[in-house]
Amino acid sequence: MHFYGNHVADSARFLLIYDRGTKVLNYHISVGWKYEDWYKLQATGNYYHYELSDISSPWHRPEWELGVQNYFMPGEQWFITANLNLLGGIQALNLKSAESDTLDPIIDLAVKVDYAFTPRFSVFAEGNNLLNQKNERYWNYRARGIQGIAGLTFKF
Repeated sequence: MHFYGNHVADSARFLLIYDRGTKVLNYHISVGWKYEDWYKLQATGNYYHYELSDISSPWHRPEWELGVQNYFMPGEQWFITANLNLLGGIQALNLKSAESDTLDPIIDLAVKVDYAFTPRFSVFAEGNNLLNQKNERYWNYRARGIQGIAGLTFKF
């Protein structure tokens, strides 16, 4: 299994670190709820337990993940999603200094709105990291602040 460590020459780059005998036990729970045809809720949780043979920690892999996804369809033309994702227990390694650390948990709130003019043509707007968190999924790679994107979709 592959893991990541910050590069010796440039800590903003990564080297792959392989462990030949990795065993991962994943505890997973998922629940869902649907109300009529216009609302759906999905919540998931994962906890990972790693057994390693060649390295000391599962570098840059999460120990746990939580997610809550909401789906709204207030009309036939509208589709709205609002998602909250949390990720934590990530241990990081700098190969140059041999320094290691546990990164702060990641919280990401995202919303997306789609409007379909026809079955083939729609527009959308999406926002990510709406809480403006300055977290790191990988050491020395801070997340951007609030991010947005808008666009058109055409199916053919």
